[in-house]
Amino acid sequence: MSSELTKLQPINHILHYVPIKLELDNNQYKTWSELFKIHYKAHDVLAHLTSETIPASTSSKAIEITQEVWERHDAIVLQWIYATISKELLRTIMEADLTAKKA
Repeated sequence: MSSELTKLQPINHILHYVPIKLELDNNQYKTWSELFKIHYKAHDVLAHLTSETIPASTSSKAIEITQEVWERHDAIVLQWIYATISKELLRTIMEADLTAKKA
């Protein structure tokens, strides 16, 4: 588990990479979404957009992703989402045990 995938760190300054706040009443979803996809790809966590569990495709990579690592990465991705959306929008999606995909 020495891969960079297991070393994903929270990004404290996500707004440097996604410099807009997504709001309910604006038309910036497409821009916000594209910036997020680029950021996800750069950190190799794009699968968190498409799956709530470890995808089978990770087994073909040089490393094995454990459930613990997957959940940690998902929590970090969820933090990125929360940091870049308005408080009003946050209230509409916030729920216990939310995954990045559901958000």
